[in-house]
Amino acid sequence: MQGKPVKRFNGQTVTLNLAGEPVHDYDMTLKERILAYLMDPNVAFILLAVGALALYAEFNHPGAVVPGVVGVIFILLAVFALNLLPTRFAALILILVSFVLFALEAKLATHGILTIGGIVTLTLGGLLLVDAPIPQMRVHLLTALAVSIPLGVITAFLMSIAIRARRNKIVTGMQGLVGEIGMAQTPLSPQGKVFVHGELWDAIASANIPSGQTVVVRQVDGLQLRVDPAPARDLARTSA
Repeated sequence: MQGKPVKRFNGQTVTLNLAGEPVHDYDMTLKERILAYLMDPNVAFILLAVGALALYAEFNHPGAVVPGVVGVIFILLAVFALNLLPTRFAALILILVSFVLFALEAKLATHGILTIGGIVTLTLGGLLLVDAPIPQMRVHLLTALAVSIPLGVITAFLMSIAIRARRNKIVTGMQGLVGEIGMAQTPLSPQGKVFVHGELWDAIASANIPSGQTVVVRQVDGLQLRVDPAPARDLARTSA
């Protein structure tokens, strides 16, 4: 800048003479440093992805509290940053579609096809998330892949566990007796005694059942079981 002519606001032109002048550095404040870190598109994308995963974990384990708190904080920070960045809303839709594909993979079990599709859409959503004029202000490909692949695998795995747990038959408590095979200890005409799971129960049958015949539990009414004669397929399953 030494010797450069500058036109002032009043129209006067002056020549800069900066030789020997002291240089003063103006550092960013703590607030400005935090904002500069959050405004990094890579950081915003990571916050958004991790926050979504944390919220999913909270929805599947209500009362855990910590995942929910972390998820809300991360999502809010990501939304704050994306609100100030030139964000493409189509990219947000791609990110949402990726989580839908992860959920469908757990439900439909397509042997990874939908998971791969979710990883691809999540990666594309990350790459297109910020519409910046220079590459340094966009989400990097390495960041998008480093977030999308582990997140896709973890999310699909957690969703498959949750869906499988909901589908599993209840095997504890009273309801765990439904579908079990027992034996009539007394004639059921229609009431009597049956032996199930090492215990003697009061039972009522839909038809007369002689003593010693196998029965299957259909319903639990308090301390009384409702039973039917055991079909041949149930007997075969029990023997297997």
